[in-house]
Amino acid sequence: MVKEMIKRKPLIIGLVTVIAFYVVTNVLSNLNATIATFLAIGILVGFMVGENYKTGAINGALFGVIGALIVAIILVITYTLYGYGAYLGLIAPGLLLSFAINVIVAVVGGVVGAQVRIEIDSKDAAPEDKS
Repeated sequence: MVKEMIKRKPLIIGLVTVIAFYVVTNVLSNLNATIATFLAIGILVGFMVGENYKTGAINGALFGVIGALIVAIILVITYTLYGYGAYLGLIAPGLLLSFAINVIVAVVGGVVGAQVRIEIDSKDAAPEDKS
């Protein structure tokens, strides 16, 4: 049942977009907009899925887990290249907290995006009363 709820195309688009945004905002410009990025792209994934809020939450969670894992790996590689490899044990709790927050924000974004899509579709289906 859950297998039919997972949509691959929105997940792939979301993952590519979050990696691109993360590289541009954090690595190149040294700004940390990760939470806002996960929220915005979670809304995008939920909107593209748009069947119901449960499907939006599942796809948002899957996107959040995979995206946060990729972002954490990029961050570990970046720290290692900058010479902070010896401090990765001290940074690990922060990485785990960041991982959890990114997943939660992506789930919220998925639910919001699915709900927006449901509202838009319901307004399109309802006839307008012109009296």
